[in-house]
Amino acid sequence: MKGISLPINVIVIVAVAVLVLIVVAAFFTTSTISGEIGIRRQQALDNACQNLRSLYNCASGHLSDIEISYAEIGEAAPTKHSLGFICGKLNLDTSGSPSQCYLRCGCSTAGGGATPAATPTPAAPPAPPAPPPLGTPIAPVVITK
Repeated sequence: MKGISLPINVIVIVAVAVLVLIVVAAFFTTSTISGEIGIRRQQALDNACQNLRSLYNCASGHLSDIEISYAEIGEAAPTKHSLGFICGKLNLDTSGSPSQCYLRCGCSTAGGGATPAATPTPAAPPAPPAPPPLGTPIAPVVITK
């Protein structure tokens, strides 16, 4: 009595399919992790920039004074990182005046002062008057040129 045998072709096809599934899973896993790292760093940068603007009014020399706690992927607990460190991780230049890091934080110069606010939009025109109640006679309107 012969046992059931699988042709070599079926074994090769199954092996290739498993390999493709592993590669696809690895691709999505690494993409998700790198995206999560970027999101965490952007959130940390936003928090640090808020401190730079509110506590120091964008004054220069405070990139290392401002520290924000956040956890990188793989870290068990959040650790403190300076604004300069976070800007470096996001490939923002911290040298120059003003640096990319200061500009990203909304500071117009590294010497102080936030970026001027956008020009306010003009006020909306006043609302037209409410119509008179029903049954009220309406005076004739004369249009002149």
